[in-house]
Amino acid sequence: LPILTRDYSIIVPLMIANLISFFVSHRLQRQPIYEALAHQEGVYLPGEETREHLTRLRVSDIVRQEQPVAAGATLESIKQSLDDSQRKAWPVTQGNLLWGLMTRSQIENAEGARLVSDIVQFDSKFPYVHPDQPLSLALEKMGLAGIDILPVVSRADIHKLLGVVTLPETLDAYGLK
Repeated sequence: LPILTRDYSIIVPLMIANLISFFVSHRLQRQPIYEALAHQEGVYLPGEETREHLTRLRVSDIVRQEQPVAAGATLESIKQSLDDSQRKAWPVTQGNLLWGLMTRSQIENAEGARLVSDIVQFDSKFPYVHPDQPLSLALEKMGLAGIDILPVVSRADIHKLLGVVTLPETLDAYGLK
């Protein structure tokens, strides 16, 4: 009740007591009690160095060049290459401009379309990443979109394709392949 009446004579000693108890407990036991209890139960949480290492992985670490699909290509030629590939998506360009991503399901469900540009228009929405972003973001975006490749684009112009990141290479960077 003294706190409700704005009696600060109780708050200041309480704050000092909390600081002293934290200092003493930190001196006596460096490992937080929750981590110690987790280890006792057989649960090993990632340490600071592991978390730091995972956040240091960037898209630019694994970006690679790949030949995109031309917007003017015929769907028949693309369908022939589908049988040879296990991929789920391909970047589509026209000249030096990235139009978007074309997925396997778009190709298979294209009724009456002759060209890739019939499926993917220039200002279509598509997932992408920038080279300086964390690799975990690329993995998250691939999972949400259900694709296995993401275009890496310039921050100044999202239609400038710098390369791609693929799911197998991303998993390999995390040591999960």
